[in-house]
Amino acid sequence: MTRLALREPGRGPCHRLRSGVNRVGTARSNDVVLKAPAVSRHHALVIVEEDRITVEDLASKNGTYLNDERVRSARIHVGDELRFGSATLRVEPLAEGEDELAIRLSTPATSQRGLVEGSGDTMGPVGPVGLVESEEGYLVMLERMLERLSAGHGGWLAPAVDAVAAVAVALLELPDDGPPSLCATAGDAQRLWRDDAWRRALARAEAEPGPLVVGEHASEPPVIVALGRGTPPRAAVLWGGRASPEARRLLVRALVRLHGLAAESPSPSSAGVESRPGFPPGYVPGRSRAMEELYEQVRRLAPSGLPVLILGETGTGKDTVARLLHHASPRREQPFVAINCAAIPTELLEAELFGVAAGAATGVKPRRGRFQQASGGTLLLDEIGDMPRALQAKLLRALEGGTVQPIGGDEQPVDVWLLSATNSELGLRIRDGGFRSDLYYRLAGAVLALPPLRERASDIPALVEHFMRKACRDSGAFVRGITVPALQALSQHPWPGNVRELEHLTRRLVFCCPRGQPIDRALVERAHTLEGASRVPADAPPPLEADDTLELAVLERRAIEQALARCDGNRRRAAEQLGIGVRTLYDKLKRYDLR
Repeated sequence: MTRLALREPGRGPCHRLRSGVNRVGTARSNDVVLKAPAVSRHHALVIVEEDRITVEDLASKNGTYLNDERVRSARIHVGDELRFGSATLRVEPLAEGEDELAIRLSTPATSQRGLVEGSGDTMGPVGPVGLVESEEGYLVMLERMLERLSAGHGGWLAPAVDAVAAVAVALLELPDDGPPSLCATAGDAQRLWRDDAWRRALARAEAEPGPLVVGEHASEPPVIVALGRGTPPRAAVLWGGRASPEARRLLVRALVRLHGLAAESPSPSSAGVESRPGFPPGYVPGRSRAMEELYEQVRRLAPSGLPVLILGETGTGKDTVARLLHHASPRREQPFVAINCAAIPTELLEAELFGVAAGAATGVKPRRGRFQQASGGTLLLDEIGDMPRALQAKLLRALEGGTVQPIGGDEQPVDVWLLSATNSELGLRIRDGGFRSDLYYRLAGAVLALPPLRERASDIPALVEHFMRKACRDSGAFVRGITVPALQALSQHPWPGNVRELEHLTRRLVFCCPRGQPIDRALVERAHTLEGASRVPADAPPPLEADDTLELAVLERRAIEQALARCDGNRRRAAEQLGIGVRTLYDKLKRYDLR
């Protein structure tokens, strides 16, 4: 049977129709969610059968129209136009492969409905929440995880999070001579790592006899830890989840066994994993050749103590690599402190770096500078190329002497591992007198050059999956995943803004995608058009025709309205979700008369 969709006119959003009953309306529980005026919460049904398609109005206030004729129940065909309130959609066939999913996500909403209705079309990668309660469902989940095992930890942990709607999952190694080492995570791992509940659950497991034991802590959300006493001991942590406690215990025991299997039997595709540094919570490891080479450099530099200069284009993740260096170093348990030298006015930067002594000036309170805050740990000087030249001499003295002098105070010894980062051409800055050559040589004990995203396109799918999951988790949005053509379009984009641009665009795609539908190529192309509107090259094509401009404006207005609705009118949070500045959002609110 031909796959069908309801598509808004032009290049509008595409709502895929599944076999059986498709509910249409504004309520989030519908299959086709329409955020448009005059649409009822439960407006109509579109029923797809083997030999026919019908539409049935659900006594909606403003009616359902088929080709401009109001109907209560009618048979529809490909090419027909349906109008629900002010929303007009055309019945269209889907091209071969157009709806094939490259990455599939599941959410609590789809999971609960799939459990009730038994619809295969609404299931995520391992089926609905609660499927792990059954023997068949548990085996399905393990099969999916084993399929992904060759891709490394990050690939096979995501199904575990989806299976029970967990907040996070983490895999640990427990060396005899140090703190637990984090090997891999999925979900909101940073929240898990900051919460002491998993440590208390681990302590309870360690107190129990046996080769594989479980410890629990009744926190909110609850934590379950499975401990396998191998060499070295390994643990799996499951934080939260909506399956029964017994199903979650079963899952976490399986996770710790798979953890040992993955460590003892590395696959060809994961060759070289042992040469990688440990990754901090929430980090998405790249698997491209360029990133593997970078990880090898990080592994060698982390214990060296050499000052490291990190170079890379805007958005490549220089601060993230700095954290990776810190996490892999002997100073990992000590503070990591970062300061952006370009974001602080010149007259305040010295105080921020070196601190202020007591009595330095009337009414000025003493405070520690970033050097003192980072003592014993790692200090990142981000955007070092923008540091004022007058302050460069003071920084050089501090690095050469191992001391800092707070404003109005005496010199104090400090012990920091210094990392610096810039997207500037420091060689040009040195030649034009803007940067001291002696400071450069002090900073560049070793140099790490980060590859731009366009040179490691094979890492894009893993990043997109991570950013989609994060956007859904943060906002409560619900997308089924991303189609193969859409992911291909993202992989072929040049990404001048690198990983940061990809993250913002993916977040915007999640917010603009109709609820319960996958991100498709048309949505990606529209988002690229909006993204590039502020970057007009010299050889730019003629401006858009009026109709295209109007269509893009409607799309942008809809995205802003949806973001504001999700954030209960909080404009700052809405701007963050849209990936734009608050001032930019205010300008757009004024332009679209949304105040």
